[in-house]
Amino acid sequence: MSDQSLSALARLVHGDCEPEFRDELRKIFGDELFARRDGLTYQEELRLTYERMRFANDHVSPEELVEHPHRLFALLEFSAVVSPSLFIAMVTHYCGALAAIRELGAGRDDLDEYVTALEKMTSTGALLITELGYGNSHVSMRTRATYDHERRDFVLHTPDEAARKFMPNVGLPGVPKLATVAAQLNIGGEDRGVFLFVVHLRGDDGLLPGVTITQLPEATQVPMDYAVISFDHVRVPMSSLLHDSASIAEDGDFHDPIDDQKARLVRSLTVAQSVRTAQTAALAAAARASAQIALRYSMNRPAMEPNSPWGPVIRHRTQQRALYGALATAYALTCHANRAKAAKATAMIHNSTNRQVPPSPLDPLPRTLSLTKAITTWKTERLTAECRQRCGARGVFTVNRLLDYQGLAIVSNAAGGDNFLLCLDAARSMIADHHYEPPSADLLDRDLWLSLLGTRERELHRALKSHDSLTEAVEFVEAHGNRLILASFLEAVSTVNSPEAAAALRPLTELYALTEIQSAAAWYLCEGLLTPAQVRSIPGRLNELCEELTPHVDLLLAAFELPEDLLRVPITNGDLSMVADTDTVDLPQQRATTELPTVAAVP
Repeated sequence: MSDQSLSALARLVHGDCEPEFRDELRKIFGDELFARRDGLTYQEELRLTYERMRFANDHVSPEELVEHPHRLFALLEFSAVVSPSLFIAMVTHYCGALAAIRELGAGRDDLDEYVTALEKMTSTGALLITELGYGNSHVSMRTRATYDHERRDFVLHTPDEAARKFMPNVGLPGVPKLATVAAQLNIGGEDRGVFLFVVHLRGDDGLLPGVTITQLPEATQVPMDYAVISFDHVRVPMSSLLHDSASIAEDGDFHDPIDDQKARLVRSLTVAQSVRTAQTAALAAAARASAQIALRYSMNRPAMEPNSPWGPVIRHRTQQRALYGALATAYALTCHANRAKAAKATAMIHNSTNRQVPPSPLDPLPRTLSLTKAITTWKTERLTAECRQRCGARGVFTVNRLLDYQGLAIVSNAAGGDNFLLCLDAARSMIADHHYEPPSADLLDRDLWLSLLGTRERELHRALKSHDSLTEAVEFVEAHGNRLILASFLEAVSTVNSPEAAAALRPLTELYALTEIQSAAAWYLCEGLLTPAQVRSIPGRLNELCEELTPHVDLLLAAFELPEDLLRVPITNGDLSMVADTDTVDLPQQRATTELPTVAAVP
């Protein structure tokens, strides 16, 4: 492979993040602190996560991360690859707390104390939005922040058990926590909308008076110190309010240029957009890592058929169809995630410098980011499960990471907003034609793949408008997301100017597109958009594409820039035993030699 072709593919995969910064991240996460440690208790595992988080923060510039969002997203992608638990801690710290303060409190000197605490990580950040009894129904938020005009501060209070904040990672004792808390602002007995408040939950001396934190049971998928939190008339200073473009005058008069409470809610919860974008990026990174692990294992795993010599299992077409398909999906999700990251980065920079401009309540960006997160989650969950299955029995061992990545996808179905509800909200908006037009019917002249996916989306939209159905709403939204992902993939590929890289991407994009079309083949047949002969021809063409892809797999994987000293996965180097300090087993044309990393004791 040439340096030019590898560089072209790396730009496609990593977007705007500079190669030099990616090199820095590989050095950071290549440190032995991030090597896997088995045999830890749950509490030890949590403390190790926060130790790793502080180490990474000490080796980057937190201020630059917020000023250059593409670097922030790259940092979070790397954290997801080495440890999904670390990603959860870091995304809430950087996006849920630090970025929220900078975006909704730009230009305010009275927030410096909070910013410094987060940047130096003397306190780790958390995000408290969801309430125990109300799930993702933020419109009816019960947590109250009542303005005390005489004392010029706020009283933060949880009125009942159902209003307790649900499952942020704040439960581990001894870890100082600084949270952004969503609460209904009440001034003069009148609710003024949902705003974020910056609140110290726990310091070196323990919990803030009036704060009660109850740690939730252990979580097998992405372990963290999840908890339930309540506030009992907690006094917080005037500076804690992230008032954005709103203001409270000396006489107590409240003014907000965003005069609609639903629009204010959307604006205050813009932090959720940053979190969802980061989740999308992290899931795409997990998809890339999963595809690489499964493919490398399949290249090393020997298999034998009757009357056939030993050889790697990847030579079998069934394995190729599954794992080349995973590789194609990983690339498609990556291209779409890069588009989402670019859009959100632009919005973050704009919002931090244009606070006096009220956002449109019908801005399509939040909807697009929500859908991107939901569709990426579903596709990554299926992809990681397929990769795990294709690695056989060794895929179930956590040391080989595939279960970790699948766990991240499973958790992401609810974290950052419930995917099902996000899709229903999006469908409702698109049915009402809010910043949405169904794909035009003339795409067939330009591109057959997009034409088919676009026609399916258009017809599902038409049917949904005529009779509302929750089942069909999700089907429509998924069709919409599938078209956007394919469009992002094709657009990104069209910018690659290296002949070798283009030759590798050509069969990869066709494999992805035909697989998507095949998954809805029955619908296309019923609608008369494909003939039976065309549908029957798809499997044969997929086999041909696998043949065309085989010479390019190493190049396509190299662009992921996931070296062995970062992944630390035994099976990718042909370690079939996964057992340290034992004799290896000689196999025909194969010998397992790679040793597991040494297990270090937790201080």
